[in-house]
Amino acid sequence: MNGRNNNSKVEPMNLTCPLCGSDRVNTRFEEKSFRHGSGESAPILCATIPVHECRDCGFEFTTSEAHMKCHEAVCRYLGVMTPSEIRDIRQKLNLTQAQFADLTGIAIASINSWEQGKRIQSNALDNFIFLLGSADSSLEALLSRDQQSSNFVRLFSEKFVCLDEHDLSLMNQANAFAL
Repeated sequence: MNGRNNNSKVEPMNLTCPLCGSDRVNTRFEEKSFRHGSGESAPILCATIPVHECRDCGFEFTTSEAHMKCHEAVCRYLGVMTPSEIRDIRQKLNLTQAQFADLTGIAIASINSWEQGKRIQSNALDNFIFLLGSADSSLEALLSRDQQSSNFVRLFSEKFVCLDEHDLSLMNQANAFAL
C-alpha cells in the first residue's frame, strides 16, 4: 500500500479473507496518495482508505470502500458533490433514481453512475442538482414546469392526430387533397 501507515484499528465489518476464507480480519486506515490524471503536472491527491488484514494468513486487501474514498477525494479536488451528497439530495426530495431522472431530464444511467462513484458529474449538472437540493421553491418550479409541459403535449396530441404511414387510404387522400 502507498502512503503512511496509520495503525488505528477498527472492528471488522463481517469480512472474510478472499485468500483463505477466514473471518478473522482486522481493519486499519492508511493514507493513500494517488495521481489524478496523467503526466508530471497531474495533481497528487490523498485519501484515507480502509485496509483489511487477515489474522490467519496475513493477506492484505481493500474493498470498494477504498475506491469510494479515492473517488470522494477527486470530487473534493474538483469542487463537485460526492456520490453520497448527490444521493442525499435525491433522497431528501423523496425521489427514486427513475423519478429524479424523469424530473430533471438526466439519464438514469448517469445518476446511477454518479451515486455509485463510477463517474463524476459535470460542474453544470453538479450546480443544477445542488440548486434542486437547496431550495424547495426550485423543485416546485421544476415540477410545475414539467406538469405544464406534459399537459401541453397531451393537449397537442389530442388535437392533432398523426396519420399512420401504414394507413394507405388516408395517406392517399391526404396527398390528393389540394386547395
